[in-house]
Amino acid sequence: MKIFFALIVLAIPFYTYPCPLTITNDTDHTVLLIDPNGPEAVLIPTKKSMIIDPTLTHPLMKYISNEQLDIYYTEESSPNLFYKRYRLTEKYCSDDPEKNKLTLSQILQFVDQPTKRFKVKKIQKTEKSIEHKHN
Repeated sequence: MKIFFALIVLAIPFYTYPCPLTITNDTDHTVLLIDPNGPEAVLIPTKKSMIIDPTLTHPLMKYISNEQLDIYYTEESSPNLFYKRYRLTEKYCSDDPEKNKLTLSQILQFVDQPTKRFKVKKIQKTEKSIEHKHN
């Protein structure tokens, strides 16, 4: 029984720990945010705000692990087709909800001006041509 209790105590911190970001789409395009390490994705229409909570597997990870979000944009010619354009990396989490509010314009500034907390990598847009052979 003591071993069972010890296993439960050790396992409790390994549940997902919340560290949400509120992101406002202040651009003219619909944007799709995807957590590459977890199951969450959020579609943000123009001039709307949404909350996304990137995956953290342990409370201590909010101080020592990087959270990542992939940012996908649409093209005007094909509004239902999204292209991965940026990867936002959050180096540490903040408990202050005001510090967890970002606009897409702010995020895009991190490409050229990373901060201690955030950096953004621009992804080259590539498109693969796929041929389907039918018998």
